[in-house]
Amino acid sequence: MVDKALPKQLRDINSMLEKIAPSLVAKERAYIADAAVYTVNISKPILVNAVNSLNANDVTRIIQGEKGTATLILKEKTSQQLIAAITPKVEEQLNQYGIVKSINTALSGSNLLGSLLGGNKTSVNLGGLSQLASEQLVNGIFNIIEDYEIQNSKSLLGPLGK
Repeated sequence: MVDKALPKQLRDINSMLEKIAPSLVAKERAYIADAAVYTVNISKPILVNAVNSLNANDVTRIIQGEKGTATLILKEKTSQQLIAAITPKVEEQLNQYGIVKSINTALSGSNLLGSLLGGNKTSVNLGGLSQLASEQLVNGIFNIIEDYEIQNSKSLLGPLGK
């Protein structure tokens, strides 16, 4: 599940790192999973509030839209709020484990971070990595929600489902 939520560039970095330091990649996955667990209590009320605040226009879009439209609407309503809410917790977790220092040590002299974070960066700072990790956690949440919606659209929408 962790790898599924990662962007291609980070999966590519992990592939390279697995050849050099497989234990680092295993730790990274564990840290991301731990951070996801710590963010559940922050994310749940935001998502529940968004579902409870759906309006007639949202419902019409869901009924008339393709499978995955409900997730798209939920993402539109909550994505930025979720990222802002969980970033401090993600940063706390990453800082606690020293993951930034480990990544910088493993990638010293590499230009892979430049392609991931933009520019010609050869090191990452905690704020940038926390933001990126938070965005990926939120994207991962929506990937899981969308998979569930698509697989269960008939039962979720009843007679209105496609």
